[in-house]
Amino acid sequence: MKNTVLLLLLLSGVHQMFSQELDLSEYEWKNRVVLIITNGNSSLREQQLNELHSSLREFEERKLIFFEIQPQRYRRISLKLKTENQDNWIYSEQPYEKYKSKKSKFKVILIGLDGGIKNKRTKKIFTRKELFSIIDGMPMRRRESKRSN
Repeated sequence: MKNTVLLLLLLSGVHQMFSQELDLSEYEWKNRVVLIITNGNSSLREQQLNELHSSLREFEERKLIFFEIQPQRYRRISLKLKTENQDNWIYSEQPYEKYKSKKSKFKVILIGLDGGIKNKRTKKIFTRKELFSIIDGMPMRRRESKRSN
């Protein structure tokens, strides 16, 4: 009986260690967040990831960070590493269940500095030009640009 209780306690601790919720509130007022939600490998996923790895400086200027969310796991994408083998997955079903599209296997969400959803789309990627246009049109981004000039 003691062994069973001990085993259950250990397993619940391991589950908690590998099952972490994605808490976007820690990024509010610091970063804009792009969530790439997909149910696995797809051509849209590949296109979206390729689109991200070419404008690091512009993304940093706009305080953008990126997360990839799949069923049962998510990760923050490091744009400084161009390798797809970024093995920093966190195992959790929560983000996928919260953000997935019921009609599409692919979804991208842009979240502003205030934590609100500013734009989202399914079945189509965000190009750099589209992201920059949306963000540069935001009042907070215009104030940021004025201060840096």
